[in-house]
Amino acid sequence: MGEEPLCLLCGTDEAKWESAGRTAKSTLANRHQFWDGISESLVAL
Repeated sequence: MGEEPLCLLCGTDEAKWESAGRTAKSTLANRHQFWDGISESLVAL
Protein backbone atom coordinates (compact mmCIF):
# COMPACT_ATOMS: atom_id res chain seq x y z
CA MET A 1 0.00 0.00 0.00
CA GLY A 2 1.22 3.48 -0.73
CA GLU A 3 2.31 5.92 1.92
CA GLU A 4 -0.57 8.35 1.46
CA PRO A 5 -3.41 5.80 1.88
CA LEU A 6 -1.56 4.27 4.82
CA CYS A 7 -1.28 7.67 6.49
CA LEU A 8 -4.99 8.25 5.94
CA LEU A 9 -5.89 4.89 7.46
CA CYS A 10 -3.50 4.93 10.42
CA GLY A 11 -3.38 8.63 11.17
CA THR A 12 -1.69 9.19 14.51
CA ASP A 13 -2.82 5.88 16.03
CA GLU A 14 0.39 4.11 17.07
CA ALA A 15 -1.38 0.74 17.43
CA LYS A 16 -2.56 0.92 13.82
CA TRP A 17 0.97 1.74 12.63
CA GLU A 18 2.38 -1.20 14.59
CA SER A 19 -0.27 -3.51 13.17
CA ALA A 20 0.42 -2.27 9.65
CA GLY A 21 4.15 -2.89 10.16
CA ARG A 22 3.58 -6.44 11.40
CA THR A 23 1.22 -7.13 8.51
CA ALA A 24 3.72 -5.79 5.97
CA LYS A 25 6.53 -7.95 7.38
CA SER A 26 4.32 -11.03 7.37
CA THR A 27 3.18 -10.35 3.81
CA LEU A 28 6.76 -9.93 2.58
CA ALA A 29 7.83 -13.16 4.29
CA ASN A 30 4.92 -15.03 2.69
CA ARG A 31 5.69 -13.61 -0.75
CA HIS A 32 9.33 -14.61 -0.34
CA GLN A 33 8.31 -18.16 0.57
CA PHE A 34 5.86 -18.28 -2.36
CA TRP A 35 8.43 -17.17 -4.93
CA ASP A 36 11.11 -19.45 -3.48
CA GLY A 37 8.70 -22.34 -3.97
CA ILE A 38 8.09 -21.35 -7.58
CA SER A 39 11.83 -21.01 -8.17
CA GLU A 40 12.49 -24.46 -6.70
CA SER A 41 9.74 -25.95 -8.89
CA LEU A 42 11.25 -24.41 -12.01
CA VAL A 43 14.74 -25.64 -11.16
CA ALA A 44 13.31 -29.15 -10.69
CA LEU A 45 12.01 -29.13 -14.27
